[in-house]
This record gives sequence, structure tokens and C-alpha cells, in this order.
Amino acid sequence: MAAVLAGLVREHKPPTLIVWGRNDPFFTVAGAQAYLRDLPTAELHFFDGGHFVLEEHGPKIIPQIDAFLERTEAANAAFYPGTDRFSDQAL
Repeated sequence: MAAVLAGLVREHKPPTLIVWGRNDPFFTVAGAQAYLRDLPTAELHFFDGGHFVLEEHGPKIIPQIDAFLERTEAANAAFYPGTDRFSDQAL
């Protein structure tokens, strides 16, 4: 399954926002940067947090998610034709 997903990502290059806890003991900074090999246009943001960075820095991250969705809505519609950005069908 992971190989199939990786292939789809490489082929279609969907707009991608990556938020990462710089101090995550399980998923390292190098691991986050590795995503950029397959998704060179992805937005990668590090926060001074750990594995649960969204819970730790939600008030800072949520506006970034909202802004990202606004900027990429047209591209998301092309990647998921016939769905809106909040549709379960897009998953």
C-alpha cells in the first residue's frame, strides 16, 4: 500500500503541506526533508515541538492549514476531480 501511495504522489505531485515537530523523537527532521525528494514544491514548516506538534502548536498551525487550502483549492480540485476539498470521496 505504501508503495502504491508513493507512486501516486510522485506521479501527480498534489499540493502538500507538511508541519513537523523539530524535536520529534520518532520522526526526525531528516525524515521530513525526505518528503521533498518526491514533492519538491511541498511546503515544509518546522515547529519547536515534538511528536504531537499540532496539539502543541495548534493556534500557530491551523491558520497555516487554512491559508494553504485557500491557495491550493484549484489544484486540489484537479487532483480530486468531482469532489470538493472536504469530501470523504477525496480520501
